[in-house]
Amino acid sequence: MRSWYSALIAAGTKTQAARAYELLKAILSTAAADGRIKTNPCQIRGAASASTGKKTEPPTPSELQAIVTGITPRFRAAVILAAWTGVRYGELTELRRRDIDVLEDEGDQAIVVNVSRGVTHVTGQGFIVGATKSEAGVRAIVLPPHVNEIVTSHLREFVGRSADSLLFPSADGSGHLAQSAFYKHWNPARIAAGRQDMPWHALRHYGATRAALAGATLKELQSRLGHSTVSAAMRYQHTAGRDEELARRMSELA
Repeated sequence: MRSWYSALIAAGTKTQAARAYELLKAILSTAAADGRIKTNPCQIRGAASASTGKKTEPPTPSELQAIVTGITPRFRAAVILAAWTGVRYGELTELRRRDIDVLEDEGDQAIVVNVSRGVTHVTGQGFIVGATKSEAGVRAIVLPPHVNEIVTSHLREFVGRSADSLLFPSADGSGHLAQSAFYKHWNPARIAAGRQDMPWHALRHYGATRAALAGATLKELQSRLGHSTVSAAMRYQHTAGRDEELARRMSELA
């Protein structure tokens, strides 16, 4: 296992190696749970982490607005969801209509994003849908109300009527959206915002820091971002029942 992982690192990037290792670990975890193998051999500490040690600077609110304004209209909601829920790219591009709950109560609206799956692209195999990065990754996230209209408009204009319709499909309207294809839209938008240095993952950092500024506790951050440990959430500094309250406070600060 270690020699295989070392070969991945040598042949590509740490991010690619981390994604491949993460997928293999998830597959073998299922095999172990089903009794097909005795134990999961994927035990390399930190191998599923794509961290390179570089500091990720999230966008400022004005930079985020410039990106939302400048990106291709059918991807505005993608930016919003990534920035205000902190979902990972693989989680975002596996979201389907049935994963979005629009709740109405006496004139008030709440949108809940239900994350339970992720998609990974594996060379030679294509897109593989599987579990989230960890059990903690299965979560329900309430959107800050001030961005609800962008998401509901996206559902009306760009998403198929079937419950299984992807929110952000590829150009053919049914397949998963490759990150390389999406970057053709992301690149011009971030350049227009003066942030050509900013990776997509920075939007996840934005969501985390906004939640922290809104007063989220470490446990709330851990739950909202789908982290397995509190230590991961400590970098940004939602328990059930308080997520909607937290989302409202995030809107007030926007």
